[in-house]
Amino acid sequence: MVPFLLFPLLEQSIGSLGWRATLVAYAVVFVPFVLAFVREHPPFSEAGKPNQSTLSANPWNLRQAVLSGRYWALSGLYFLGVVSFQVLMTHQVAHADAIGFDRTLSATVFGTMGGITLVGSLLGGWLSDRWGRERVFFAGSMIGTVGVFAFAFLAFQPSLWLLLLYALANGVGFGIRLSLLGVLSADVFLGPNYARVLGTFGVANALGGFVGPLLGGYVFDLSQSYFVAIVVSGTVLLLSGALVWSVAPSKGEFRPRGAPNATGASPPTPSSTAVGGV
Repeated sequence: MVPFLLFPLLEQSIGSLGWRATLVAYAVVFVPFVLAFVREHPPFSEAGKPNQSTLSANPWNLRQAVLSGRYWALSGLYFLGVVSFQVLMTHQVAHADAIGFDRTLSATVFGTMGGITLVGSLLGGWLSDRWGRERVFFAGSMIGTVGVFAFAFLAFQPSLWLLLLYALANGVGFGIRLSLLGVLSADVFLGPNYARVLGTFGVANALGGFVGPLLGGYVFDLSQSYFVAIVVSGTVLLLSGALVWSVAPSKGEFRPRGAPNATGASPPTPSSTAVGGV
């Protein structure tokens, strides 16, 4: 609901006040709001401490995680997802303007994606507990890709229906993905060192935020086409979704090499005479 109301309001403000004044007004209104409601998490009391025996059942540390293929699959998933989003954000408004859509209409449609994303997030969380993370995350990526390609093809067929399809499919698809991004890493790496592992995924997100706008601008400069740039966004989004099959959190518990099993016993050392030497 907030984006639905906020985006048209920002569009009107930009038209009457300009970008700089709108940004200042946005900061004046929202920074105090955030400061009023965001609080530091209170320290754990003795009674509220996590069960260490439960956490130690998955004893990943940062070094073990970084040396695993699933860590890099997740990093790639995060990186490509942010790149796709940033390429889209770089050209979304300009593409709609170039086609000839009224700015207030475009801002309203783009604003509705916020509410649709909320619905997608709730749906993604509910379905993933029943159908598995991989299926739902990949399905969300495909749905989002359909929306992105519909938006790209507005260059050839200006249609309000395609714009609405973009808002619906992109909102649902990105909402499903958003609900599972943190869960995917927790399913694999949750343990006493999870905060450190999760923090490093912020590097992938930051790199995606840096590369995405540059890539979007570079593709547009080469092609002079919003269509090509947005198709790149959709392709990268689908690649991000495909990486979830390499993470494979639903296919059982994955443990670092040499870690004790659930009973506390270390797994036997593989014999050098085993088939294939492993």
